[in-house]
Amino acid sequence: MAFTGFPVETMHFLLDLQNNNSRSWFDENRSRYEDYLKEPAMQFIGAIGSALSETRPEINAIPKVDGGLFRLNRDTRFSRDKTPYKTHIGILLWEGTRKKLENSGFYFHLEPERLLLGTGIYMMPRTLMKPFRDAVAAETRNGKLMKIVKKLETSGYKVGTEHYKRIPTGYDPECPANRFLRFNGLSTIIEMPVPPEIHTPDIIPLCMEHFLAMMPLHQWLLSALP
Repeated sequence: MAFTGFPVETMHFLLDLQNNNSRSWFDENRSRYEDYLKEPAMQFIGAIGSALSETRPEINAIPKVDGGLFRLNRDTRFSRDKTPYKTHIGILLWEGTRKKLENSGFYFHLEPERLLLGTGIYMMPRTLMKPFRDAVAAETRNGKLMKIVKKLETSGYKVGTEHYKRIPTGYDPECPANRFLRFNGLSTIIEMPVPPEIHTPDIIPLCMEHFLAMMPLHQWLLSALP
């Protein structure tokens, strides 16, 4: 089916889930999840995947749970918060042949109060940290990464994430791009109140406007990582 937007019932379901985050409530409302969250999310993945494929023909846009759509179930094994369900929609379309979260991709996050869009790799596995740092260390003054980040931040996007307090051993602390040597991932995001377009097909061009603005960071990661 063609994507026509997320229905207003999607937001009602997420709000109700915030107030009734239990397995018994979810089981009683599973049909609402299927009809108002899962099904429109699958249609959204197809539509945004088609739009992205015009510039990124190898994008992975998989309309299924644990494909493009993240599970609603939370992993509570190591968390103090034992509520069983996430109260947002999380969708990722990625480019590359590594495991899903180890590739740069385009992220869509919808809550009742806000929409978040992002691009990049939020947290890199250990196997990617050295090639990432080597690429950062190879940056010259006014290098490509710094130009990309400057343009993004000037345009209102946030770039992260700084994790380490010190420059890793073996890297020059005077490197022009030394800021990024303290990162454990590289991504950019923008947050906004939920726009009225969320309930119409116009959410696709709205997302694409931001994804295309973020695209240079995605391309830098593709070229920097093996």
